[in-house]
Amino acid sequence: MLIVLSVSACALAMAQGRDRDRTRDPAPDQDRVATEDRTQDRIADGDRLQDRDLDRIQDRDQDRDRDRFQDRDQRPLHVQDREQLRDRDIYGSELMTREERREYRNRIQAMQTMEQWVRFRAEHQQRMLDRARHEGVTLSPPFYGQQLMTDQERERLRERIENAANEQERRRIRNDHREQMQARAREHQVPSSELGE
Repeated sequence: MLIVLSVSACALAMAQGRDRDRTRDPAPDQDRVATEDRTQDRIADGDRLQDRDLDRIQDRDQDRDRDRFQDRDQRPLHVQDREQLRDRDIYGSELMTREERREYRNRIQAMQTMEQWVRFRAEHQQRMLDRARHEGVTLSPPFYGQQLMTDQERERLRERIENAANEQERRRIRNDHREQMQARAREHQVPSSELGE
């Protein structure tokens, strides 16, 4: 019987040890899981902070770019024009010598007022049309209000009209342009009679 009691006592001790192990094992597992959860939370928080910082940087960059473009667009036309002028942007440049194009740029850069700029450009257009007629060359006709446009705007308008899908779209583009030029003429107090046809 002593043997039976010893075996029973051993079995009982082993069972209690297993029960203790079972109650002890979950604690380290739970600690490990909790630690992993906290680590993942920290990583996720770090990712969120990094994303937020990147968003702030991108927003700041976009704000700076938007401000720069707004500043550029709010400058007088004659200032915008002289900062971007290329040979192909000058009306009738193909009829001008290199020296004449340089002189044109210098005169545009020296303009102090919108009135000077409008008058100079209108005179230049007329000179180029006269020269083209004299040399038997065809120049694209000036756009309505062209003297109120930068050379770059004129070039973009020409491209839009050329790339229009059909005559109806070209007419719409011209009508929109006409309205814009009339508004610009009012803004700069240029008589509509000077805008052309």
